[in-house]
Amino acid sequence: MNDEGLILILLRCINLTWLKLREYREITEAGMAAIGKNCKALKKLSCASCVFGIKRINAVISHCQGLEELSVKRLRGAHDGEEVVGSGTTSVTPVCLKEIVNGQSFAPLMIGSKRLRSLKVIGCLGDWDDTLEKIENLHAALVDVHLEKIQVSDVGLVGLSKCLNLDTLHIVKTAECSNVGLNLVAKNCRILRKLHVDGWRTNRIGDDGLIFVAKHCINLQELALIGIYPTSSRLEAIASKCKALERCCIWPSKTTLRHVFSQQVILSDGDLSTLANMKFNLELNHLTIETDMPQGSEDPSMLGCREAAERR
Repeated sequence: MNDEGLILILLRCINLTWLKLREYREITEAGMAAIGKNCKALKKLSCASCVFGIKRINAVISHCQGLEELSVKRLRGAHDGEEVVGSGTTSVTPVCLKEIVNGQSFAPLMIGSKRLRSLKVIGCLGDWDDTLEKIENLHAALVDVHLEKIQVSDVGLVGLSKCLNLDTLHIVKTAECSNVGLNLVAKNCRILRKLHVDGWRTNRIGDDGLIFVAKHCINLQELALIGIYPTSSRLEAIASKCKALERCCIWPSKTTLRHVFSQQVILSDGDLSTLANMKFNLELNHLTIETDMPQGSEDPSMLGCREAAERR
């Protein structure tokens, strides 16, 4: 589809609320300008692998004041020096940016959103510390943050720690983040329920950060540790203090964790009180316990469990 085809659609769908553009390389600035002019009721905009650049994204956002969701991935034509996106107040709730050369052009949009609740920044170049500091200072209601393969350090995590309502946090392959930043997030974001950390085998996040997670994030329900090598004492602390924990995965390989559907789990390397607490957690979450162990195993500090049939 080209500009002419898009304009024909827009002229006949003036009440359009959701538009998704994917790999439309023939749509140019003229087509994007038509969206802003004709679809002022637009609520959701998603663009992937397009070539019209940041300038025309801004043209849509500036005219569609009711826009609530924005997802931009692999946008071509996004270069340093272009105008910024969303310099005024917006109502965007979730923002997802992926693999954009100058993703920081969207910083005014994120900062100016009155209801920003979810932020995902993946593979976007540039230093994000300053942007995150400004966002977190203005958006204490932010509940879901995903930072992956971007330049962000403990400075950005310090700003993130001001979001007291943070519910879900993914820190994935951010080489400059360390125990210091994680400690502050864990200490301040007490209602955190989901935490995924991919340490990228840099050893900057480890036991010192996990002990703060165990101490302060008692509402934690899901924990995934990739490229991190915690000691048994830290795992025991998490198992003992995070009584709501439902899912815990340690993934020391290079493979990214996608989904965990465990047929069988063996709990070991802990004393009987720790294992008893984890057994209680499993039963609360509709998991059945198998007392029969693999042949030849007589270790009383090991438990087997399997997912109940009703969970299928």
